[in-house]
Amino acid sequence: MKRLLHRYRLVVMNDDTFEENFSLRLTPLGIFILVGSVTIAMIMLVISIIAFTPLREYIPGYADVGMRRELISLTMRSDSLERALIAQNLFTDNLTNVLQGNIKTDTTQNRPDKNNSYDKLKMDASQKEATLKETIESQDQYSLSFEPESGKNGISNFFFFT
Repeated sequence: MKRLLHRYRLVVMNDDTFEENFSLRLTPLGIFILVGSVTIAMIMLVISIIAFTPLREYIPGYADVGMRRELISLTMRSDSLERALIAQNLFTDNLTNVLQGNIKTDTTQNRPDKNNSYDKLKMDASQKEATLKETIESQDQYSLSFEPESGKNGISNFFFFT
């Protein structure tokens, strides 16, 4: 790690006069960071150029937006035409059967009810049901209506479940 922090000098000199034209003080860590940053910047630039320009159409798997919309529209149209064709074929098959006299009757309709024991049903309320009904009718604790005989007006007459 210490070697990455040692400073080195890069000097550009004129070969004829040995005059120093340019000088830089560098560390290996700084060079590594510079090269990595430039590489990442170049990758991001290439990706953005490909992603946001028409160049992406030349990459296999990417299609033109208009072509994709047209493909979806044509798919929906072909599906609806297929459904219409199936319905039309069913209609013509049924019409052919009717004209030839091959009418199938529906066996589930107009079937007589075989359960004739309705006369035996007991529909009278029992004694417990009658007392329960009287108890509930006599109590008015769940009423949310306005009670004028209490003498109070307003929201205080309403019972809120909290």
